[in-house]
Amino acid sequence: MSAIQDIDEGDRALLCKLKLAAALAVIRGKPQDMTGEQYAQHLAEQIKQRDESWKDRAQTLERELLQSRQELVRCKLSEVDREPTGADSASQNDLQFQAAVFPTPPSSSETSGKSKLDTLHVHTKFLHSVLALQHKVKDLPILDSCDVALTTRDSVLHCIETIRSCLQDLSGQISIPKMEFAVDNITALLESRIVEKFHHEIHQKVVEFVQDILDFIYHCGRINQAGYLEDLSKMVIKLSEHAQLQPSILKLVVSKVTECSNELRSFHEEHSDWDPFHFENSHYLFFILEKVLADVATTPEKLKCWPETPLLDLGRELEDSLSHISDIFPLFAHCVWKVTAILDNLQLTLHH
Repeated sequence: MSAIQDIDEGDRALLCKLKLAAALAVIRGKPQDMTGEQYAQHLAEQIKQRDESWKDRAQTLERELLQSRQELVRCKLSEVDREPTGADSASQNDLQFQAAVFPTPPSSSETSGKSKLDTLHVHTKFLHSVLALQHKVKDLPILDSCDVALTTRDSVLHCIETIRSCLQDLSGQISIPKMEFAVDNITALLESRIVEKFHHEIHQKVVEFVQDILDFIYHCGRINQAGYLEDLSKMVIKLSEHAQLQPSILKLVVSKVTECSNELRSFHEEHSDWDPFHFENSHYLFFILEKVLADVATTPEKLKCWPETPLLDLGRELEDSLSHISDIFPLFAHCVWKVTAILDNLQLTLHH
């Protein structure tokens, strides 16, 4: 113990000497027109900018590395697809399919200055290529390889993170068609064997993505974005069509409705600040809930995946959210009661 204490004390003394030497170096090297404190702040900002530039450079290299891995996988799959399958030569339809599924990948110089949406397009095109080949040749051994699985997994995660970062930047809008293209491929991969080992990880990222969409919808304060918010709501509904995602998405939407009811209650009882746009945007939350629950009710195989308890919990949470506000905000209460009625019908269906 004494030896450890001696070492700790020696380290502390050395650290004090280093701090003193750094302070003296700053004072001696400072310009004439700056104080020691100003010069220290200037140096700190330079170090921070340098660290940020290295971080940006590392992220750029990571993206370029992933694109290189995509090109390698695409080339391997393309070579396998060109192997003869009994015919002397590929038909014209096969060649056209080859050109569509395996487009010429962009070079590093072409992608280095592109935006996030362009990067998203590159990743989704790769995912589309892999899925298209799996659809064409269902029992292709290379699709089960580790390289294909890891590259596809990383491409999916980069797609999701790119969209999330665009949504978090409220100053710009993400292209709905490109988002739809990405979502279609991601949900298709959740049912594919290619990334079977990573289904849980991808599922979690998709749920986080849905949470970001709901936050964007709920907090949006721009009147001219009604059409955009409706498109985002339809995107959530589209994602919920996947049976494994439905329970998680419904819980997220109900939690958002509860958040709105808590704000209304706080506004009424405590006269706290309240954003009226939140009340307006709750319309989209109820729109999502009704559509998702309607899909559950009309799709028996999905309904079998729903145990009774989560449905009861969702119904109770919605009913409890109306405490002390149903008379003050009747329109909001009507929307909640409509959803709880749908949940009650689903519970009756489960019993039968």
